[in-house]
Amino acid sequence: MTGFIHFLYRYFQMSIASSLKRIPYYGIGISLPFILMRHWNEWQEHHTLSMDETDKRFCRVVMDIQYQSQKFFFGEMAFNYFADQNKEFIQRRRTTRYEECFYKLPDEFKTQQFKDCFGTSDAATSRALKRLKEDGVIEKVSYGVYRKNLKVLP
Repeated sequence: MTGFIHFLYRYFQMSIASSLKRIPYYGIGISLPFILMRHWNEWQEHHTLSMDETDKRFCRVVMDIQYQSQKFFFGEMAFNYFADQNKEFIQRRRTTRYEECFYKLPDEFKTQQFKDCFGTSDAATSRALKRLKEDGVIEKVSYGVYRKNLKVLP
């Protein structure tokens, strides 16, 4: 039995250099029952399996089919996955719509400008301005006029 496993491992290393996974698993899972049926008497008597050239050819066919199937369906995805692992990771900061709207406002803005930019109702605009004022992000200059204390939301 260990000869069969070593055969699969050697064949996998020789024929597949692209790191597609689980091919030996399918080589064993699909071909072993057929090999076991062909050598049933030996298995019953000695609990060993001796592989002949027919078994090896069948195993190669199964693994080649699996490899070609994975290459066809997942080839580009697998290539990109392993290629991306070699790239330097750059963390991108995602901005929310709220942050984008705040950025678009001028340094000094009126309540109506805030309402138009954010697309909120009067009540929601009032609550948002109150929250931003309490957090120190904006300050009230005069009635209906506010000034940004920060350029970017924290």
